[in-house]
Amino acid sequence: MNAALTIEGKWWVYGSDKEPEFGVLKYAPETGLELTIKTPGRYSTQEVLWPPSPLRSNSAGVLIGEDEHCRPVTLYGCYQPGRSLSAGLVTMTYQPIYALLGQKFKSWGETKVQAVRVKFSLLHNWMGPARLHVRGVEANAPVVDVERSEPTEVPLADGVKLVLLPVLGYHANQDGIALQDGHSVEFQFPHAERLGRVMENYVAKFRRFLTFFAGERVFLETVWLRAEGGNAPGFLTLLGTNPGVTGAERDLSHHNMVVSFPDIRDRFVEVVQQWFQLEEQIRDPLNLYFATIFNPSLYTNHEFLFLAQALEVYHRCCPRFEGGVQPTPEFKQRRQKIIDSVPADEREWVGEKLAFANEKTLAQRLRELLDCHSAVVARFIKDPAAFADKVRHTRNFFTHYTSGEEKMAKGADLMSLSWQMRTLLEVCVFSDLRAGGAALERLINNSAEREYRELDE
Repeated sequence: MNAALTIEGKWWVYGSDKEPEFGVLKYAPETGLELTIKTPGRYSTQEVLWPPSPLRSNSAGVLIGEDEHCRPVTLYGCYQPGRSLSAGLVTMTYQPIYALLGQKFKSWGETKVQAVRVKFSLLHNWMGPARLHVRGVEANAPVVDVERSEPTEVPLADGVKLVLLPVLGYHANQDGIALQDGHSVEFQFPHAERLGRVMENYVAKFRRFLTFFAGERVFLETVWLRAEGGNAPGFLTLLGTNPGVTGAERDLSHHNMVVSFPDIRDRFVEVVQQWFQLEEQIRDPLNLYFATIFNPSLYTNHEFLFLAQALEVYHRCCPRFEGGVQPTPEFKQRRQKIIDSVPADEREWVGEKLAFANEKTLAQRLRELLDCHSAVVARFIKDPAAFADKVRHTRNFFTHYTSGEEKMAKGADLMSLSWQMRTLLEVCVFSDLRAGGAALERLINNSAEREYRELDE
């Protein structure tokens, strides 16, 4: 999903029982897919000016075709096409959402897979040093040792397996022999799963896992899948819009990542398993966190608000913290006592005002998070109380735009405050992952370097 592609072929736009039409499918990672069908004919001036009713859309949104080598292609999301008519040509344009190369399916829901293999950007970098070592030189030629790695299996829920696959190969050309060293990830399912569910519940979550640990956006480079049914051998290729992939960071060293694979090598299986559990337990704060990561063009105040909300929601989701100032039964008695003490015509208004009076404030939630990780927090937040107050005042101003502007963070201070908030949330999540002291140490050191680099930019 990171390289442009053009497929010339035939497409059954009028149904499988009709003759196919010639068309060209173009794929660009940043903008997605476009299929153009051109059908010759002779049309009157009246037909050109007032064309007949357009082609009815396919209710399933699927269009089947074959490339120039008669290999099947399934296009998903092909509903009402764009259509233009000239005196000698009808042009139809489709904007598919996905293309599956190698097999035909009737609908997206019927597309089920037994395994999906993905090559992620930065995965190989994250794994650490290359597995090729120059041992010495003999007869003026280098002697290279190849460290062969075995696949690493991570059992997930419901019998699903995540397999970390080392990829080692070579190809020969007129310039010599080139070795290829890399990694990919394969998800294996005991029973065929719908492709949409696989992409959302497994591929996307592991992409976020790598992004969280690398501290840099990770992209899908290539997606292969083994589908249920049909006679297609091996893996099929999936294409879809992949904005940002052409400019993705690919040279980042594992030394400069937040936490790399060598830091958690001994606990990799447990950490991945815990991540997939956390994706369910703290999904909302993670969504807010990744909204700031995958949208680098966010305004600074929006990034700040997302991170403030992420910390607040994390506190609410985490079972280690109480959401209320008082136990709920005690608060209800106290609230009712206050309501009963005011005139009858004021009770409804007072009841509405006190409905959420037991909720902890953002500053209170922040202080509890800071206290829970005080030893680590002291490394990057010198005055936790002042930090909590500054976040509260800044959040209130950006939310309501009323008074208090003199107490809010601005400019470089706002950027620094956002980095501290981001690091605090990362510390909380790494603690939940039980990734170990070395990982937290790397997190704090690399976070400081990231902050200074961002401010310099």
